[in-house]
Formats: sequence, structure tokens, C-alpha cells
Amino acid sequence: MKKFENVIIASDIDGTYLWKFNYVSPRNLEALEYFKEEGGKFVFSSGRNQYDLMKIIPDIEHVVNAPCVLCNGSFLYDVQNGDILEPRYMDPDEAKRILEYVWNEVDPDAGWRASGVEGYTAIESDITIRADLNSAGHSSKTKFYTLDNLVTDHLFKAVFVQSADRIKNIYEHVKGKFPKLTFTTSCDTLLEMNPVGISKATALERLRELCNEKYGVKHVLCCMGDYFNDEEMLKAADISVCPENAHERIKKICTKTVCHCKDGALADCIDFLGKTL
Repeated sequence: MKKFENVIIASDIDGTYLWKFNYVSPRNLEALEYFKEEGGKFVFSSGRNQYDLMKIIPDIEHVVNAPCVLCNGSFLYDVQNGDILEPRYMDPDEAKRILEYVWNEVDPDAGWRASGVEGYTAIESDITIRADLNSAGHSSKTKFYTLDNLVTDHLFKAVFVQSADRIKNIYEHVKGKFPKLTFTTSCDTLLEMNPVGISKATALERLRELCNEKYGVKHVLCCMGDYFNDEEMLKAADISVCPENAHERIKKICTKTVCHCKDGALADCIDFLGKTL
């Protein structure tokens, strides 16, 4: 058996693998090739969707070697074949109801967008989200609707975008009111919504089952993350690792804190696994 033949590393992207949206430490790339040559499976576990993933990591098919967990666990994505596996969608009525509630009762200027099978969904009059989508280069992958004709079928995840204090206020108003949704944050200016019962942790457990069946060995799951939407998968992992730049709450639940993301946190994680397993 190769050294990492029974190991899966599932890494968050922003602040864990990538620094400032596009920088990857050369140490990470070198260590990752060694990890995969020794039989390891490497995947991303992210709040991002499939189009966003391909955009920020253009050589993704050479980076991962098993299905990724996307939209905070709403589906697995086979990068090599472009296949969405085991999708779980938001309740269409609940997705629209929370948008109407926030805009009418809480914050009419909160930006809102959702990720679906074909890209993003947004509202034509939503100035906040138009600026957000334009800055990220996602307008071409976005379908715009009026609120009256909004199509909410086959949406994996939705987010509200606003300043940190206003996101906190929105969360305080919506928590407990929408039982078909769960809420998390990937940074302090985004409030993310998923179908109830869905998380990175639940999707990774299914991924582990698929790898166990395919390769005929029981896999050890190592998760890496830095923020609150990584919390469940870090708690569920056999080994949990975070970079030095992670939130202090995340550091407290992890097996190991390694170097800063920009200095090669993944490389440190692989080195730690090599000495530990």
C-alpha cells in the first residue's frame, strides 16, 4: 500500500488553499503532487459553485482527483466529467419567502443571489448584487428575474450580501423563522442558506463512502478550513487542520494549526499527516 492510499484531504478554498482569491503557495503544489503520487485523494470542500470553482482554479482537473463538495455540501461535483452528483435543492417556496421577508421587513438593500445547476440567479433591480457579480466576473453566468417571476427551482444555495453589522442583523431576524433552511457564514459579509440537513460534513461522509467502495479500503478523512462554514466538517473529520489565519473559534476545534495560508498550509498539513498516520 502506498503511503496515503487510504487518505482523503478535503480543503476549503478561500483562506485555506488560496490566499487573496488567486495565490497558491508553490510549496502546496509540490506537496500535493507527492500526496497524490502516494495514493492520496485531494478534493475541495467549498461554498462556491461549479462555475466559480473552474474560474478561480483554471487547472482544477489537474489539482483534484476525486469529486469535490460544492455549495456547502449541496452536491458532489465530478470535475473530470463535469457531472453533478447527488444534488440536494432548496425548497423553492422557502427560497422566495426568505428573500421577500428580508427585503420587506429587515433590509431592503441586502444583496441576494443563488447558485443553481446553470449558474447564478439574481433579481434585476438588485443593485448591490449586480455590483458583487460584476466585480467577480459572474454576470455572464447569471439569470436575472423580477421578484414576481423569480424561478427558484433547482437552487443549491443562496446568500445575502451586505456589511458585517447588517449581515448580523439579518441573521438575528431570520434564525428560527425558516425551518427548511440552515444558515452559515464563509466571511462576515455573507449569510449563506442551504437546504436543512445539508453541510460540508454530510457530503464528505458520502464522498468517503464512495471512495471506500471504489478503492476497497477504509479512508481516513482529513479536513482543512478557516471559517464558520467549515466548522461542521472539521468536527466530523478524523483529523482537522486549520491555517494560522483561521478564526480563533476554528483553531479551538482543530487537531492541528499549521502555517499561514499564504505560506503553504496544505504542504504543512501533508507533512503532518506523513508523520502522524
